[in-house]
Amino acid sequence: MDWGICLGLILVGSYSIPAEPCYATHSAQDSGTKEKAPNSSTALSDKISFKLVFISDSIGKDGEASTTFTYLASDGNKLHTSCIALDSPAAAVRKLHAQIGAARRVVERGVVKNKDGKTVGERAVLLVPTEDPSKPVATLIRTNGASYCVISSESLKDALEFEKLFRPRS
Repeated sequence: MDWGICLGLILVGSYSIPAEPCYATHSAQDSGTKEKAPNSSTALSDKISFKLVFISDSIGKDGEASTTFTYLASDGNKLHTSCIALDSPAAAVRKLHAQIGAARRVVERGVVKNKDGKTVGERAVLLVPTEDPSKPVATLIRTNGASYCVISSESLKDALEFEKLFRPRS
């Protein structure tokens, strides 16, 4: 199951965790294991937790509809997540490459693999410029087929920690 869809089932469908928890399979190093998707207050450890504070729907410049979930991390930083389904895997990769080209810095770059080890998309961790040059936004982008998913935060550490919610444990 795509983690963006899973988020929608938990948060948009009922605004609470269903009786049967929704699970998400992360495809970067997908071993087929499953994890609980985040709910309105999800703790990764004693160090940090994320609380859902806002849900918004929007239509992008290209006419793509998306739902954005805004979380507040226990360290005070905001974090936003969204996924959109594009027309094709090539369109998702083009969108990712455009973001890479506009980034202030590429922190990490790699491929997304399915449980069989087949490459199904790309992943990039970027620092994206803002109006205040001293405060770039950490942006983690993944494609998986035609799916284009983004995690952005005021904190690179928080974005990477939030991503772990969707990654199977080794």
